[in-house]
Amino acid sequence: MGLGTDFPLHMGGHLSVEMPAGLQLSTSIGHLLTSYVEVINAIARSFDAYEQETADLVLASWRDALVWRLHFGWRPLPDKGLFVEAGYGLVTLGSVIAGGDLVTVLEDDIRDLLDEEALQYVQYDLTSTLHMLDVEVGWRWVLKSGWFFRVAVGFSATLAGETELVPAGQRTETEQDALVSEGVRVHLNAIYRNHVHTPVVSLCAGIRFF
Repeated sequence: MGLGTDFPLHMGGHLSVEMPAGLQLSTSIGHLLTSYVEVINAIARSFDAYEQETADLVLASWRDALVWRLHFGWRPLPDKGLFVEAGYGLVTLGSVIAGGDLVTVLEDDIRDLLDEEALQYVQYDLTSTLHMLDVEVGWRWVLKSGWFFRVAVGFSATLAGETELVPAGQRTETEQDALVSEGVRVHLNAIYRNHVHTPVVSLCAGIRFF
């Protein structure tokens, strides 16, 4: 059991179990820091994956993100710390977004149908779920005292994204809200699926119980 980071995905707790033949099962859960989202945005923007308006929306909507990862792995050399792992990552996030901040990411044909001035005074609850594929290779050191240190490098790719946008405060949805919701949902899901892919560096320290 340990504490560490899977940068730039999250910082939190890590639990792993090693079985016979060097097979491993590990899981981690943690919070996605704002500074980590900025790194993800910087990677995407360096490849011109999306415009600055989308980067600002990603940063605003990922403030309360929770990340969970479940991996299966193998340590092929009994006397060495080398291991390889692959598995699933789940990112859930939610935030309250001002309507005016959403207009800039909508397609022109949708914007032409909206009262943009009215949108400045409404807010929306935005929630998203990302499903990711993870792979990594690393090394583990176990001390005689029972403490261990673990480092790894890998890659995480988003396989699918699901987004929901509803008026905040249980306000009844209008026709304009429906247009905004559909436009943002399509836009963000495409961004997640096509561009939220990142190299990952994992660092962890903890205690081995047996």
